Amino acid sequence: WYDDVDHLYGYLQTGRNHWVTYHVDLKKEKIDCYDPIFGEVTPEIQQRILNSFKPLTHMIPAMKKFSFRRRSKKYTPQNTQIGDCGVYSLKFVECLALGVTFDGINDQNIQGLRMKMAADILAEGGNIQMSSAWCT
Repeated sequence: WYDDVDHLYGYLQTGRNHWVTYHVDLKKEKIDCYDPIFGEVTPEIQQRILNSFKPLTHMIPAMKKFSFRRRSKKYTPQNTQIGDCGVYSLKFVECLALGVTFDGINDQNIQGLRMKMAADILAEGGNIQMSSAWCT
C-alpha cells in the first residue's frame, strides 16, 4: 500500500486532554503537526509532542527517519476556548485531505462546526435503534 498512498492524515492525543492533527507526506518523508493551542515552544513541550508520535513509528517504522515540524500559529488557527482542540483537529484533517485552507475555523464558528459534524455523523448512521447496552 505504501506505493499507492502518498499522504496520511490523522489526529492524536498529545497529553491527557489535548489533540493535534498530523499530515504525513510519505514521498517527501516529512510529518507536519498542526496544534490548535500552540503555546510556548520549549524543549519539554516539543519532546512531549514528538513522544506522542511514537505509536505511528511502530506502525510505519520508516517514519522514524522522517523530518518533523510543528506548524506555527501563522499556519494554524488557534483555539483560545477550553475543550475545542479536538473539533479543531478534526476540521484540520478535513481541510488538509480536501486541499482547502483553514479559513473559517475559529472560536466564533467552532460551536456551529461541532453541531454540523454531529449532525453529519448522525445522518450517516441512518435510523438505527440503539440498544440499552450502548448507552451504559
